[in-house]
Amino acid sequence: MLKRFILLLVCLLIISSSAFGERKLIKISVFPLPPNLSATVQFYEPSGNNILDADETGKLIITVQNNGKGDAFDIKAEINANKALNGLYYDKTVHIGTIPAEGSLTKEVELRASEEIQTDTLSYNIEVKEANGFDANPLKIAFKTKSFEPPKLVIADMGIEDQNKNYKVEPMEIVEITARVQNIGYGDARNVSVDIHPGQNVFMAGEGTTHFELENIQAGKFRDVKFMFYTNNRIKDGEKIPITIDIKERRPKFSASNPLSLVMNAPQKKTDEVIVKGIETEKKPDIQLATGLSIDVDMTVPESSLYGKTVERTGTTASGYGE
Repeated sequence: MLKRFILLLVCLLIISSSAFGERKLIKISVFPLPPNLSATVQFYEPSGNNILDADETGKLIITVQNNGKGDAFDIKAEINANKALNGLYYDKTVHIGTIPAEGSLTKEVELRASEEIQTDTLSYNIEVKEANGFDANPLKIAFKTKSFEPPKLVIADMGIEDQNKNYKVEPMEIVEITARVQNIGYGDARNVSVDIHPGQNVFMAGEGTTHFELENIQAGKFRDVKFMFYTNNRIKDGEKIPITIDIKERRPKFSASNPLSLVMNAPQKKTDEVIVKGIETEKKPDIQLATGLSIDVDMTVPESSLYGKTVERTGTTASGYGE
């Protein structure tokens, strides 16, 4: 009898231990593992000067990495500046979403600066929060803003190459013009293009290119464009040759039209390639015209041939002021 009781007691203990073990195993298998979030932030702006200029749209690039074994839910970034600045617009709360274990997500936040923005330095605190409280460490980033300053696009200099090397435009002679387009304003010029408009009795030569895309031209910088033309016999000696260069900017109010100062059968300037170096200074300097393109014809110049010379369709890019 005692043996039966002991045997029954042992069986009950075994069954109870098995059931408890099973319940414990099930509990561990379904309990969620926590995420482990880290975050980084970068500042981007399109002009390349690392400053958010007036009338420019930059962005903050926020990347969140989940290094944990559990998913991170309903992540959002809260962006707070150290001060209010008129003319700057951005979303202060950005929803990022769910990031699975060992995954990552990147979110871009637009920074829109109007023409009313002022020159200043802004510091941002960015908190990346997760629904269950598994937040990333806060981020900090600072960048400068710059008040609006207009560009001013001009033909700063011009030189010619002609077939007989007397540096005059003569009837039916092919002439190559190099025109230097410079931004002498303190604001960057955007999406600049050039159109050549030959007038009556003027004909395009070479490849006949009349349109050039110069992209952005920063304050003080310049781009060169080259084109070829010839005239008939109807433009008399001493008369102006009707060629106009239209410089277009993304914002029409900063575009300009420039008639070239070319006179038939009169001495012109010879093209002379020069790279102009800028001067770095803390004060705002006067921007000088980049006239290093041409020299007077009464100076000694090397002989060169126009034939066989490649004419660049999009202009020669050269360094200007401030580089």
